[in-house]
Amino acid sequence: MTIKFLVTGGLGFIGQRVVHNLLARGVPTVSADYFPDTRAIADLRAAAGGTQFDALAMDVGDFPMGWPSVRSMPTSLTQSTLPT
Repeated sequence: MTIKFLVTGGLGFIGQRVVHNLLARGVPTVSADYFPDTRAIADLRAAAGGTQFDALAMDVGDFPMGWPSVRSMPTSLTQSTLPT
């Protein structure tokens, strides 16, 4: 089974670093953020290389609406739980 992470706030200052770290480790990652920063998305796509990366424009309050996009992900990551 492949692990895929959902990072809420993944396009913010801290979230981008969390997503970049996961991608550098080869971990497929989805970033969910209320404000889709196209420059941040482009930078993370470039950093992803061959690792799967997706970005969702959504608020965590809208999570049930976005559920079909992420339902196969067993792991969700908040910005304060990534070990360094």
